[in-house]
Amino acid sequence: MFLTYLKYMVQLILSPGRGWEDIGLAKIDPRRLANNGLYLLILIAAVTEYVKWIWDDEVTFASLTIDAIVTYVTYFASYFIGIFFMSLVMNEFSAGASFDKRVHTFVNYSIGLLTLICVVSNFLPIDFPLLYYLPLYIIIIQWKANKYMQVPDSHAGWFVLLAAPSVLLPPFLLMFLFNYIVP
Repeated sequence: MFLTYLKYMVQLILSPGRGWEDIGLAKIDPRRLANNGLYLLILIAAVTEYVKWIWDDEVTFASLTIDAIVTYVTYFASYFIGIFFMSLVMNEFSAGASFDKRVHTFVNYSIGLLTLICVVSNFLPIDFPLLYYLPLYIIIIQWKANKYMQVPDSHAGWFVLLAAPSVLLPPFLLMFLFNYIVP
């Protein structure tokens, strides 16, 4: 299941529109998707925090453990916060229809893409500025989910303006909060 999850993530990166179509056709249970995909990817992101020990002599095991815990809690909590806010957003576009499974899947892949960026950045020994712009590409991937989320084309712009901050802002705010609390 995890390899299927990664396959769809790569497809979303390479061809967002076709990726969302295939995800819609697959009809994977969102709970299984989270249990066997996202949570494992978040765990991998947390474990890759220890990779920094290879090239940075000044970090300690304790500081890396704290970073790993913060990483896991940030993305795990952001998944549920994103579901809450996306449910509110979809109430504006749904006209009474139920979008629960689609909302869970949409948030799952959006948070998963952010987590994947975290994994990649943990493996880089230097600060790579291009990685800071990749969340903008996630917004494009979210925009291509209009048909998957059954949002009318006339409301596509509003959907992206509401969906992007609803899903992408919580991880950044939680990371900022944790970095402020935990030195």
